[in-house]
Amino acid sequence: MRLGFEAAGGACVFTCEWDKYCQQTYRANFDENEIAWDIREVPDDAIPPHDVLLAGFPCQPFSIAGVCWLAGQVSQCKGIPQFWCNRINRWQ
Repeated sequence: MRLGFEAAGGACVFTCEWDKYCQQTYRANFDENEIAWDIREVPDDAIPPHDVLLAGFPCQPFSIAGVCWLAGQVSQCKGIPQFWCNRINRWQ
């Protein structure tokens, strides 16, 4: 996703990834030094102004194939980043 936007003239101003192995891969591919760990802990004013918010989040909660049952309840916690994207967009 990032490569396509950069090819069209976009620039990355903020990166967030919670998985340490994904962070390692991201650093290797994009030479990133600072990567925020958990978007829930990032203050609104720590995210630089931007025109477009790109966010890739797990598709499992939005797919019938990915429905996960935990203790008799459907677990959709992986879809929560959608709400944090909404928060960031409201702030920006």
